[in-house]
Amino acid sequence: MQLRWVQNVVVSVAVWLAVPTVVAQQLIFDGAAERENHQAQFVQAMLTEAYSELGITLNFQSAPIGRSFVEANAGRIDGLRARVEQSGQQFPNLLKVDVPLLEIDVMIVADRRDCGLCELSSLNSLATVQGMLAADKFLLQQSKKFQRVDVANTDQAMAMLDADRIDGVLVTEAMLENVSLLRNPHYIVYPVATISAYHWLNKKHADLLPKIQRQLETMDSVGRIAELAGQFGIDRQKQPLADSITQQVSAVSSAWLEYSDSESATYWRLMRHAFGKLKIEITNWKRAKKQFFAGQFDVLVGAYASEVKPGTILSASHIDYEEPVLAIGKNTALLKSQIAGDISARACQMLGYDFQPWLPATIEMYEVTDLDDCYRMLSSDRVDMIIDYRYGMDDRQDTPLQAIEVRERLPIFLIFHDDPRGRYLRRQFDNSFRNLVISGQAVSFYPSVDAFNTAQLLGKD
Repeated sequence: MQLRWVQNVVVSVAVWLAVPTVVAQQLIFDGAAERENHQAQFVQAMLTEAYSELGITLNFQSAPIGRSFVEANAGRIDGLRARVEQSGQQFPNLLKVDVPLLEIDVMIVADRRDCGLCELSSLNSLATVQGMLAADKFLLQQSKKFQRVDVANTDQAMAMLDADRIDGVLVTEAMLENVSLLRNPHYIVYPVATISAYHWLNKKHADLLPKIQRQLETMDSVGRIAELAGQFGIDRQKQPLADSITQQVSAVSSAWLEYSDSESATYWRLMRHAFGKLKIEITNWKRAKKQFFAGQFDVLVGAYASEVKPGTILSASHIDYEEPVLAIGKNTALLKSQIAGDISARACQMLGYDFQPWLPATIEMYEVTDLDDCYRMLSSDRVDMIIDYRYGMDDRQDTPLQAIEVRERLPIFLIFHDDPRGRYLRRQFDNSFRNLVISGQAVSFYPSVDAFNTAQLLGKD
């Protein structure tokens, strides 16, 4: 009896061992060493869903961008989320999944005061992030040779630009997502190339390549990838929209003499050159901003970078450099004390101008629709100062006026809505305007040569 029990146990164990064990497969891909950006999140969500349909779970390990290539090529991680074509040339053990996942914009960041619109021809030295193959690919295609400095991350590259140690920074758009470019309002950011990015697998997973490729193609054909792209704010295809080509563009601004006060003024001529059809409205600046941010117009013309709100974006190209903002009053010493916040004061400004952020809380602001009203209020001591630009000063007052600078001269821009149409219109304007400046035609759009030079579109002489 005991022998029979032992035999039964042996048979049961043998049968159990014969049943195949189902083990869920796991793959390890690169993760972002720096803070995750919306492009990385999009690709990670897309790949997680695609591999899940194949019964595969994914883990993501953080590593510097350059190191991730080495790890994937050596097989210590199973692949890379999204990299440019050159990956396979430099790392032979990586196989490309031939479905473009997104388009990567390669961007230049530089200082407008030094180089204007900062064409590559005006730059000699560039900082790039180590392992950024998109930069390698772009620079290899350039006839000009740049002094190149590789650094560990975007923050180090921007620190070099802040310190004036290099002329520009070459990065991808996603790398700038967590960088506050308003730290320096004079920085220009514009795309110089667009490169497709693909998913890569180590060759030990060659059997998986056709399966994941079919899965991604299926997700693309049914619109799932486009749906995910929309969730993460990705322009996966940067092609013109049909209605953007044919539909009239609308723009609104204030009435600035010779620049936006008539149909033939500078800013409107620049916009017509870019868009052809143009519907304009000229009103006070407060109303112009209110109408644009309410979605009634495509473009707000003549804004500071600080006037951008969530859901809107600046043109990469500035269209002008505004004069410094001044505090205008009767006594310089008193003005300095009031601007320092030592003494409370009353100030007058044009309706809609947003000078308050540059002033102490001790200054109470009054708004008027006609600048002459400010001068009358100052003359009768109803206000202590006028906050305006130097060209607002005149000699019509009996009492000589004094002025001190409140804020340096800053670039002004167009603002667009941050949606597919707005992003397309911005690209169209930036390309048109940049070509005008490069060709030398832009100077004829401005009231005079001096006015064009004041716009600082060509940088330092």
